[in-house]
Amino acid sequence: MAASFYTKYEVLCKIGEGSFSEVLKCQDRNTGQLFAAKRLRNAYRSPVEAANIPEVVAARKLKPHANVLHLLEQHYDVASGSVTLIFELMERCLYELLQSRVRTLPEVRVRSFLYQLLQGCEHLHGNGIFHRDVKPENILVKGDCVKLGDLGSIRGSYSKPPYTEYISTRWYRSPECLLTTGFYGPKMDIWAAGCVFYEMLTLKPLFPGSNEADQLAKIHGILGSPHPRLYAKLRRHWLQSRSLPLFPDTPGCGLGKLVPSLGESGRDLLRLMLLYDPDQRAPARRLLRHSYFADLRSCGSAASSMSSVCTRRSVRSVQRAPSRDPVMSLCSGSGSGSGSCAGTTVNSGGDRARDVPRTNSCAPPSRIPMRRGCSTLQQAMQQGARAHAGLAAPPGMRPRGYGQRSCSTSFLPRVPAAHSATLHAIAEAQAQAQAQAPTGALAPPRKAENTVSRNAEKYGTQSQTTAIRPASPFGGGGESRSERTRSD
Repeated sequence: MAASFYTKYEVLCKIGEGSFSEVLKCQDRNTGQLFAAKRLRNAYRSPVEAANIPEVVAARKLKPHANVLHLLEQHYDVASGSVTLIFELMERCLYELLQSRVRTLPEVRVRSFLYQLLQGCEHLHGNGIFHRDVKPENILVKGDCVKLGDLGSIRGSYSKPPYTEYISTRWYRSPECLLTTGFYGPKMDIWAAGCVFYEMLTLKPLFPGSNEADQLAKIHGILGSPHPRLYAKLRRHWLQSRSLPLFPDTPGCGLGKLVPSLGESGRDLLRLMLLYDPDQRAPARRLLRHSYFADLRSCGSAASSMSSVCTRRSVRSVQRAPSRDPVMSLCSGSGSGSGSCAGTTVNSGGDRARDVPRTNSCAPPSRIPMRRGCSTLQQAMQQGARAHAGLAAPPGMRPRGYGQRSCSTSFLPRVPAAHSATLHAIAEAQAQAQAQAPTGALAPPRKAENTVSRNAEKYGTQSQTTAIRPASPFGGGGESRSERTRSD
């Protein structure tokens, strides 16, 4: 093993062993996190040769998927030529889980495991790869999560056959692997997944053949002998130098009798996965849309839709975040005009927030109410600021229709708690200044309009009339419309 591997990881124990590798449980010396280290038995001459290992090729070609065990690191020892692959540590394989069971797994859990297994197969097949060795030993379980592991036997779906004949474990080998000399494809993974499906339901293998002839006999005893046309199609891919096996015509007992407790949709799914003809066998994408997985699809679609909605809302809230200035926060909402914002909720971006109550009784205390019927937005802001500061609105600021009918309320954006005292102090200071001001004293006008007064025309003098617009509660100015006449 590479010196870098020993430097970074500490080997704790051996957790598995196969024909071409052994699996070790190791711990990161810095973080303490546990991983699974797969040490290959073959020696590789160069790093370039080590980079062409099937697991490494799959890691470069495939994106990480929730149901496929992904390669995390690769360590190559130049001196010995050994390669160590680092993966996520799972709890156990499906074979160990089934062996430890006294009773069969609940069908709900079997359905979930099979759905995740088919999702992993569909991810491989969609990226032009098929596994070629799907079996319980290569299906890893961690809680309720299932991942398809051991990608050491993968092959490209678009490469030309013939492939290696003796590749899959015999009990899960499809008929095209048994009756041809390497002419098979991704549908062999579907057949193996169907065998795993039956084994999860019954805790027993479906076709436990002792050799290839016995394997075919057990397949025909359940599914029946193939049709002569199908047999002729498979025979075209058989070497002439080898004798073709002969088998008697067998009707088969059928899959339904073997799983009487399984529902109709489950039986149909098992039948589609174990069709003798690989061209008629259903692909993984079609199986995932089967009615047997309707509940899992609805739960998955609901979770994904909620995730997308939350993502859109979070992006919208980031793009339209309210200003930190309380004055700008109050002025940012739309709704000027009589009754223009009744029954809606205005946020800082001018949109309607859909999940905020529309009645005044449901209004949070930190939100400023604005009555319907305000003539201008400034009057609404003045009334809202006074209501927030605990002051009664003067008669001049009462909106049209006040006291005559119940008005729907709207809520301006939430005012930060740090600015509540500031708003109260401003409104209180303004009220004191108005009380101390002499009668007829007015603040400097904000906007004037030059007009000719009727009194000026009557007495022959010219005068200038200035119309005072209602000022903001955060600046100077009067609180009601008035006029001032000044003689030139």
